[in-house]
Amino acid sequence: MRQKSWLLCKNQIHQLDLFHISHYLQRLSVDRLEQKTIQFIELFEEVKNHWEDTFYHSLCYCMGLKLNSDVFLKLSKRLPISIIKKHQNNLMQVEAMLFGTAGFLNDVKDHYGYTLKKEFEFLKYKYSIEELDESEWTFLRLRPTSFPTIRLAQLAKLLTAQPNIFSKILDCSNYLHLKKLFQIKIDDGYWLNHYHLKKPSAKRTKSLGNQWLNTLIINSICPLLFIYAKRKGQFEFQERSLNLLQEIDAENNVITRQFQKFGVTPRNASESQGLLQLKTAYCDAKKCLNCNIGSKLLS
Repeated sequence: MRQKSWLLCKNQIHQLDLFHISHYLQRLSVDRLEQKTIQFIELFEEVKNHWEDTFYHSLCYCMGLKLNSDVFLKLSKRLPISIIKKHQNNLMQVEAMLFGTAGFLNDVKDHYGYTLKKEFEFLKYKYSIEELDESEWTFLRLRPTSFPTIRLAQLAKLLTAQPNIFSKILDCSNYLHLKKLFQIKIDDGYWLNHYHLKKPSAKRTKSLGNQWLNTLIINSICPLLFIYAKRKGQFEFQERSLNLLQEIDAENNVITRQFQKFGVTPRNASESQGLLQLKTAYCDAKKCLNCNIGSKLLS
């Protein structure tokens, strides 16, 4: 108990049978999934039990990655999906609402920016939309393809290409089907040669990558499918969420890399999520006696 080691059993854990570790990690991944559902249940009840609204908020949160996730969520609450749906057949109007609500249209420099601004001025008055301040967004330490402006353009294209997207997610039986649903590319128009609304750049296609999709599935889609299964009594969706985690590649982060040094390499996202739960719920709290791995080693 006096040790300050990152992992107390680091010198013994490699002695255990990998099947035993893998089985335990899968159980822990379910614990982590149930833990994540708590915040989604709160959000679900906040939007009066609307599944599309709940997913829209979580989608926006994931669009922001780590640095802009909170402000993206804030934007989604100021611009409800119900308003976007009224204009889902017009990409320019959806872009105008997203960029205007984000606060990016106050100092535009070119014709397209001015067009968005004029459109937003009308829509803002019509729907009483409250703008965010542009200063709330972070661009530093981000690759241009992850700029919030590019994420907003991708979000606009996704919402217009895939209306009622959560209903379509329910029809996706595996990872490949989900991947097709989110294969959004910006390969023409204004954003092909822009990263923001200030000056043009070299032409480059912008798409939602596999890593982003994996993050969305792990942190948003799987927890929502878990809740949906319980609320609707359709437990095949619970099984589907667990299968999705097993189809996705293992996450690469500080915790998974450290476990690999000690001989435990996750084979998929289910096991990497299990490792995160193991580290935070057991290792950090030194609950070795309550841990299957710890108790096995001690016995």
